[in-house]
Amino acid sequence: MTSPKSVKEVQRLTGCLATLGRFLSRAGDKCHYFFDTIKKKSKFEWTESAETAFVRLKEHLHTLPRLVSPLQGETLYVYLAISEWSLSAVLLTEREGVQLPVYFVSHVLQNAELRYSPIEKFALALFMASKKLLPYFLAHKLVVYTDQPLKQPLTKLDAAGRMLKWEIELNAFNISYEPRKAIKGQAFAGFIAEMTRPTFEKNVATCWTVYVDGSSTQNGCGAGIICQSPEGDKYEYAMRFNFQTSNNEAEYEALLAGIKMCKAAGAQEILAFFDSQLIVSQVNGDYEARDPNMIKYMQAVHQEIEHLKSFEAKQIPRTENNQADALSKLASSASCDTPRHVFWEVKDKRSIEQELCAPMVAILDRSSTWMNPIIAYKMDGSLPDDSSLAAKIQKKSSWFEWWNGVLYKRSFSRPLLRCVTPEKGKEILDDLHQGLCSSHIGGRALAEKAL
Repeated sequence: MTSPKSVKEVQRLTGCLATLGRFLSRAGDKCHYFFDTIKKKSKFEWTESAETAFVRLKEHLHTLPRLVSPLQGETLYVYLAISEWSLSAVLLTEREGVQLPVYFVSHVLQNAELRYSPIEKFALALFMASKKLLPYFLAHKLVVYTDQPLKQPLTKLDAAGRMLKWEIELNAFNISYEPRKAIKGQAFAGFIAEMTRPTFEKNVATCWTVYVDGSSTQNGCGAGIICQSPEGDKYEYAMRFNFQTSNNEAEYEALLAGIKMCKAAGAQEILAFFDSQLIVSQVNGDYEARDPNMIKYMQAVHQEIEHLKSFEAKQIPRTENNQADALSKLASSASCDTPRHVFWEVKDKRSIEQELCAPMVAILDRSSTWMNPIIAYKMDGSLPDDSSLAAKIQKKSSWFEWWNGVLYKRSFSRPLLRCVTPEKGKEILDDLHQGLCSSHIGGRALAEKAL
């Protein structure tokens, strides 16, 4: 079989593969590059990727698995797999300790489906399999082997939107969920092997980039931090200090905060950029620190990066660090008005002092967050010396309640909403995005309320 020479030949090839679909493991992934070729109708281009996929397809066709028919009353098992552009499932039975394939199904993601969260893609894969293999789903008990938390979102009565639709239809079948087991049949070994490396996992490039800058002025002290993920997503932070620091100490505070933020996001490799030669040289071990505070800061940084795979500090010209510099000046100014996309934090103590009183912080949960000024005012009436800032806090505090050591905010409908730290808020948003937290409202309304 020779490579296609025109769009019509590619269409003929995909038509033949559709006929053989029940024998092909992950057919959607194998045909992805063929579909891309068909889309370019104006100019036929058989790419190197398409040729590689074609060669692998021919090799796979030489070793098609032998499918079996299930017996009456036999329990059937389902494995699911997802990729960036398709969903796949395999239906199999187990006889004498060997798992034998019954049917392979695949579905190419279209339009909005490409933007589904991983848990939604797995749920859609199971729903797709139930539609294409309806006679098997109706006549047999099924066990879904998965390493994903699929049961919880699909069995909750408050599941929202499309998940609710899939749940209602899947409830018509006798389906149970079990942790994925080891492979017992070579016929679908490739299916499982590919499934264990889904494309939504971490990118090959795993290095996070951090730009930091500190500012110490008569109006106050602050730091600007920009964290950039391997995928290119940027997170901007402005941090104001309620204590006096030098420019170098502010830079160290910014660096420590940036490292902690990246580590909280799962970073193992960090590249930090400064416009201060002194800080870069001290962190890299070229210069010694003599000031007591600088020694403590340097030790704190080395403690934070100790368990990272790699950490590198580089000096850049001030002109290339404009964004972090602007954030640091914004944080050190008297104004508290920040753009919506910038995360704002106020610190009452140095990082090196907080390390010494860590047990007390852990017990009282008084880490520096946006809640601190409100909590201080609610507990003992403490207000900052700045009259305009004090007036803002007094006005804002009327919307909050301090009860049993927890801060709550009143909503317009009057139920109390629990206030959480930025770290806890990130965990909640991650759970919402993964679909693990169902709700009584639609997805868009839930996203608006969460933000």
